[in-house]
Amino acid sequence: MKKERRDSIIEKASKQVGAGVFYSTIVVVSSFLPVFMLTGMEGKMFHPLAFTKTFILLIDAFLAISLTPVLISFLLKGKLKPENANPVTRMSERIYTPILKLCLKYRKSTLGINNSLGTPVITLVANQTMQAGNYSEVAVLSGLSTGYYYVKLTFDNGIRKIQKTIKLAKK
Repeated sequence: MKKERRDSIIEKASKQVGAGVFYSTIVVVSSFLPVFMLTGMEGKMFHPLAFTKTFILLIDAFLAISLTPVLISFLLKGKLKPENANPVTRMSERIYTPILKLCLKYRKSTLGINNSLGTPVITLVANQTMQAGNYSEVAVLSGLSTGYYYVKLTFDNGIRKIQKTIKLAKK
């Protein structure tokens, strides 16, 4: 394959994928906007994380649309094969295509099934996760230069256990 043909394929593929990568990165960055609105101790705790992730994701978006196509043109060698030459791709398409066609044919039913099954499953998992909290934990956050300490106490389930703990603490 000639170099011009290879470069045109890489350019076409980069244009096809680049916009999706860029916009998905922007969506993830926008999900951090509420974190920037936090004030007080919460803001001091989470602002560095949000700034770091936002900075890295913006660099990632820039590199995805600029550097990646250049690196691909240098590093991708050998004969380029069509997608259907890969057995994993063929098998995945053979499994996925009928399911996709069925879901697109019955869109409203698909949404109804997902909503009717998804919400109870999420509720059950969240409920089980909260009930599984049979542990004692003490967390103290300090050193944030806020002038106060934040102490979080988590006790075993049940008011009797809390009352016993209070009695022990008074001794």
